[in-house]
Amino acid sequence: MLIAVGVLCMCLGGLGGAWAWHQASNTESVLVMTHSVPRGKLVTANDVGVTQTSVGEQVKRLPADARDRLVGQHAVVDLPAGSLVSADSVGEAQVQRGTSHVGLTLAPGHVPIEPMPAGTKVRAIEVSEEQPVGDRPTSVPGVVTVEPRSLEASNDVLVDLAVPSESAARLADLSARSRVALIIEEQ
Repeated sequence: MLIAVGVLCMCLGGLGGAWAWHQASNTESVLVMTHSVPRGKLVTANDVGVTQTSVGEQVKRLPADARDRLVGQHAVVDLPAGSLVSADSVGEAQVQRGTSHVGLTLAPGHVPIEPMPAGTKVRAIEVSEEQPVGDRPTSVPGVVTVEPRSLEASNDVLVDLAVPSESAARLADLSARSRVALIIEEQ
């Protein structure tokens, strides 16, 4: 009886070992993020690497030979360093119906110093020296589409916003005349 139990344990151990070896040796080359890319930013060749992994079919991933389909696309979600990438993680920057993308150049005092990653809700406020105190300034709601960046030469900040189409031209005009400031809305 003990011999039969011993043989059974040995067979089960052998099957378990074979299964573990098969899982470990059945790897594939997939794309992985080597640098974090926030939503809205362009994915560059330096942001993507290749790794060997063994994952189940339920895990979405791109094979290593799909690198060209990934590079040059915009991140539609935040892509942290070390994460596997799937085809629906990137895409073309989309302008939704009824909205326009507007690029603003803002002076340092006209933009919060708090980080504003893509997706941050903001309000663009018209600033004017002639506006009487107490009057409510004109404002436009918007969403940051690409993380703002500073210009080294002038310290101005470049911000891309998605705003209602009917306000886009006015907002661009105000930005060109340095008469707009941003505030971050409650998220």
